[in-house]
Amino acid sequence: MMPRNEGMDHSALNWVKKELDETIRQARLALEAFVENTSDASQLQFCATYLHQARGTLQMVEVDGA
Repeated sequence: MMPRNEGMDHSALNWVKKELDETIRQARLALEAFVENTSDASQLQFCATYLHQARGTLQMVEVDGA
C-alpha cells in the first residue's frame, strides 16, 4: 500500500508553513482562552475560524486529508 502523500510536492507546503504555523498557534490560543473563560463562547468561534483557515491552506497546496 502506498503512503497517502508519497507523491506530494513538499515545496508547496514549505511555502505556506510559516503562515500555517501562525494560524494553528492562533487557534490554540483561542481554545486556551475559552478554557480559561468558558462563558466566552466567541473564543470557540475564533478557534473554528482559524482551523478552517488552516484547512483551506492545506487544501490549496493539495495536502491529502485536509
